[in-house]
Amino acid sequence: MKLQSEYEKEVEKLSKELEKSKLEAEAKHEAHMQALLRLEQSQKMAYEMSTLMKKCDTEKNKYIKECMEARARIHELESKIKQMSNSNDDEEHITISLKDEVALLKKELEDAKVKIEELKGECEEGVKRVKMVEKEKMGLEEKLKRQREHRHRKRAALAALREVSTPQHFGASTSSYGTPNKVCQPLGKVLNMK
Repeated sequence: MKLQSEYEKEVEKLSKELEKSKLEAEAKHEAHMQALLRLEQSQKMAYEMSTLMKKCDTEKNKYIKECMEARARIHELESKIKQMSNSNDDEEHITISLKDEVALLKKELEDAKVKIEELKGECEEGVKRVKMVEKEKMGLEEKLKRQREHRHRKRAALAALREVSTPQHFGASTSSYGTPNKVCQPLGKVLNMK
């Protein structure tokens, strides 16, 4: 009777631990789902940053090409101006017109240079954000891995608790005191805790 009372207390204690473990497992599952959501959001942000960087590169290349074309046109017009200044004074009004066109092209060139610098800044910012998102993604993946390992250990512990808490059937061997022969392990050892 005394052994049965101790057995019932042990079963009750194990049942409480089992319930506590179930609650912890549910909490871990919720944390795991939240981590998965954050990982998904990070991956989406990384994709958006990648798309933004491609767009920045396209724009930058476009403005670089425009700058090169403008420089070539400026050089061409300056050559024409030199040729015309060496020719007749009657053509002076044409020279003034060409000088105005050169000034306009130089302004466009400066504007394009400013735009290129802005795009470079945006690209650098995009690269920084992508690196930050990648770092966060790696951290989340590591956290998920640890949670999975912990959940696996919990499941093993729960299985061991169920095995220990199930009553023995009539055909089981018993000791000389009438109690079942079984080896009990401490819960800490089953959970692989230190």
